Amino acid sequence: MNPWQEAEQQLARLIGGCVVDDLVLQYKDIDVVTENFSYSVKWQSLVYKYNSILFETKLINSSNGNTTVGSFGVCEADRYAIKWVDANNKYVWAIFDTTSLKEIINNGDWAKQYTNRNTAKANRADGRVYDSTEMVRIPPNTIINSDAFITGINTDQYKD
Repeated sequence: MNPWQEAEQQLARLIGGCVVDDLVLQYKDIDVVTENFSYSVKWQSLVYKYNSILFETKLINSSNGNTTVGSFGVCEADRYAIKWVDANNKYVWAIFDTTSLKEIINNGDWAKQYTNRNTAKANRADGRVYDSTEMVRIPPNTIINSDAFITGINTDQYKD
């Protein structure tokens, strides 16, 4: 199981939900559902180290320049859940209202980051049409201190 699948499983356990296996929902970036809400789940291991959360806003075909909306733009989940490692080397979760979070990201002038060349090259070798991404970088405190923030969850698990 990869780290993203582990994150989905962990969040489902923490909130009493189920991991989605329906491709229609997955294409809407819905990973976990409960009776009341749907969740997009992200695992970002370097949030504390770089003081940034990354949101994938655009997919790019570096061969022809074509672009399409990234996972954050297509996300139809009610909640956006991000797992990361905090200053104490513990895994934590931050849960956001997706609609409010989109307003913050779409209306801000945020720094951008792109897929590195080696990853893009590997993506092309894997046959991916869109081999690169454009992401916006936002300091975690900016969105944790916003109206989009719903709650945090401490896991009491330490990173190895």
